[in-house]
Amino acid sequence: MFAAAFGLGLGTLIGLSAGPFAFKKYSVPKDYSFLDEAADKDDSIMAPPLGSEVGEEIRDLLKYTEPWATWPDYQRVSE
Repeated sequence: MFAAAFGLGLGTLIGLSAGPFAFKKYSVPKDYSFLDEAADKDDSIMAPPLGSEVGEEIRDLLKYTEPWATWPDYQRVSE
């Protein structure tokens, strides 16, 4: 019984420690340190044309934005 409990605890500890590295693709970022403002300061990088489609990578980032950025009635309803 002790061996099973010890193995269960050890397996859980190793799984929780190694899990974020093994499944990095599926985990939510803890911060936005990978984002920078180089494009904002570089005048040679142009904004996309008006009316162009939003790429899949940018669309995936929308779930991390504040509600007022994606919901037009946020200010009217929240007051």
